[in-house]
Amino acid sequence: MYVLAATFLIIDAFLFFLATPILKTYLQNKIYERTEGLFSIDFERISIELSTRRLAIKGFELTSDTAVYNQLLEKGEVKAALYNISCNSIELWGASAYRLFTKGKLTAKELRLVDPVIELKKLPNKDSLREESRDFVHEDLYPAVSKYLNEVRIKQIFLKNGNFLLNINKDSLTKTTHLGYVSVHLFDFLLNKQQFESNNKLFYANDLQLFITDYKVSLSDKIHFIKADTIEISTKSSKLVAKNVGMQPINKSNEFLNSIDRNYFKISAPVIRLRNFNIHELYFKNDIKIGQINISSPVVKVVNKLKASKTKKTHV
Repeated sequence: MYVLAATFLIIDAFLFFLATPILKTYLQNKIYERTEGLFSIDFERISIELSTRRLAIKGFELTSDTAVYNQLLEKGEVKAALYNISCNSIELWGASAYRLFTKGKLTAKELRLVDPVIELKKLPNKDSLREESRDFVHEDLYPAVSKYLNEVRIKQIFLKNGNFLLNINKDSLTKTTHLGYVSVHLFDFLLNKQQFESNNKLFYANDLQLFITDYKVSLSDKIHFIKADTIEISTKSSKLVAKNVGMQPINKSNEFLNSIDRNYFKISAPVIRLRNFNIHELYFKNDIKIGQINISSPVVKVVNKLKASKTKKTHV
């Protein structure tokens, strides 16, 4: 017993301190080879603890090659969009090496991603300048992973302060949605061919908690946008809580406001709570189902352009 424990400690110490120089070159060559030069990786440090089955990577970067991607597109060998990914730290707990290498299935108890940045580089079709954001989770995750893994099953996934740059045309004035940082907690994540084709689970998880900062979305009337300092969503409790919410014109200049030929609004509320809120129906079917809405101390200002002399301001 003591010999076995000592052996594990020695191996753990070896892997903790020496894994980076040994594994870095091997993994870089392996990733480049397996992806046919499409991706290259770099990281500052990697450590492995056999006793806890913990893998930790610091300063991770995955960089794509657009020229190789174009060649693979011409051959019809890629279906997913192209991304660059970086992450301050990655931790994987309780992974099964046996299932990974014998069955091509990644199973683990927990995955933690801190400060990830996901940047869309190119779409897999000619519509490369489309203005809406790419749904990288449901459109691209499985096609990208399926070339190397049959299944990914993780009990819990924590993503903290994610930055998603999913608009190809970054300078477009018609960009409809802006997100600050996104944090996600996924429960019972399962990604395989069946889940991808059925597409009936949001982010391939049984439940999720989502926290978004600095949210803005432009409305289809091309006059207003809605913003919130923070939005918190929980599928377990079927609720949404938005703080410091407002609706106002997309442009505050006098020239723009004077050009509007209809009534416009300025609305603010410290907190909005939605209960019995079904985010799944909203995300996949654009079907809004809400049991109860609570709005605290809203202020509504209506600018009547039909009768320019009248402006109404209402406190509820």
